[in-house]
Amino acid sequence: MSTGKLGSKSVYASPALGKTLPQVIQRITQADHPWLRMELGTRGNGRNRRLTTIQAGPRLRQYLQGLTFADFGCNGWEQTISLREARVDYWHRPKAIEYIDTSQTRTYRAEIAKINQHLQAADIGLDPTLCPDLDPSDRRLRRIFNGSVDHGGRLGGGFWSNMDKTIRPNAITIDGRPIVTLDYGQAFARIVYGFAGATPPPGDLYNIPDLEGCRDGVKLLFNALLFASKPLKRYPKDAKHEFPSQLKVDAAVALIERHHHQIAHLFRTKIGFKAMKIESDILVDVLITLGDLGICGLPLNDAVMVANHHQETARSVMISRFLEHAGLEGVVGV
Repeated sequence: MSTGKLGSKSVYASPALGKTLPQVIQRITQADHPWLRMELGTRGNGRNRRLTTIQAGPRLRQYLQGLTFADFGCNGWEQTISLREARVDYWHRPKAIEYIDTSQTRTYRAEIAKINQHLQAADIGLDPTLCPDLDPSDRRLRRIFNGSVDHGGRLGGGFWSNMDKTIRPNAITIDGRPIVTLDYGQAFARIVYGFAGATPPPGDLYNIPDLEGCRDGVKLLFNALLFASKPLKRYPKDAKHEFPSQLKVDAAVALIERHHHQIAHLFRTKIGFKAMKIESDILVDVLITLGDLGICGLPLNDAVMVANHHQETARSVMISRFLEHAGLEGVVGV
């Protein structure tokens, strides 16, 4: 009920949260048959301070009888472009920060709106026996940027994003068909080669000579170098056990730099945030293109899930969009 707080502007606040809201609430709580019941809070400090509380009144409760979650939609206002603080280190949990709306952010918001419209209309099934606590109507995506709308921009949201990966293939159907997951291979590494205008070495870019058998660790260390601003003093989390116990981090880095000498000058320049932006642009473009073709795609980091009968079309779209944005051909696995 504070007009001071309600009068402050925020890109994350609903337009309904304005200075007239207290007047509206007071009117509908003072009617003969009130929609709401309100108990005013009190100013003060500590235990003496209490927020205003609002409950459904008799009239609203009458209208709520028989409603379920399926009766509610998500067609109203919702902020789908979020800007967070630039991440300082691994332990930093960035908070959402304000930003000024521009033609660029409005374009991003329109793109997400189009994708969300495709998702809302899609025939997406979820086996309730495998996922009893998930709501299959939770399909709205958002883009999350890091420090700047030129950095990051990965997609978040969707009931499938937090599912156990071993359950997804059996629990989700699209158009009544089983799903397949199409995954970009070595996306960050290939995007960085695109930045450098260089041709990557053949084969898996995370398979490094003299580090055979350490692919998962190399991937973690490689990506850490893209986001670092200074030499690494230790292995990234979960990477150390992937390397021989006697191998120091600087020696492992030297082997990676030797194999990827064409892009070694881009390590420790925080170029990873720009690569993440390109990767997210690719995914957004892929989802819009698939939607325009009548194909539902569910994004998951650098992968897309589609109905199995759309596998080849989706793969073709993913390869062409990667080439368009990154400047070199991508690799898509199933």
